[in-house]
Amino acid sequence: MLLLTPTVALVGVSVAVPLSAKVSTVMEACQASSTLVLVLVLLLFGRLAGILFLSPAVQAVIGEGILLQDLLLIRIGTRIFSRSELIARV
Repeated sequence: MLLLTPTVALVGVSVAVPLSAKVSTVMEACQASSTLVLVLVLLLFGRLAGILFLSPAVQAVIGEGILLQDLLLIRIGTRIFSRSELIARV
């Protein structure tokens, strides 16, 4: 869990930034980001209900996979995000 929790939190941020740069309103960005939160809540409830059991080794592998995904999303986000374009829209 020590590796999994920060990497999942980073997924949320690294998805929300490029998403909010592409949509036109704040409400669209909130609604699109909420789908990610919904998936994470469903995983949490599965874990709490005992349906989903992950050993520490499996959690480490999943955490490393999510970390690689985070790095890719951050790279994509830095290429998409344009501060001057966002300022021009306001």
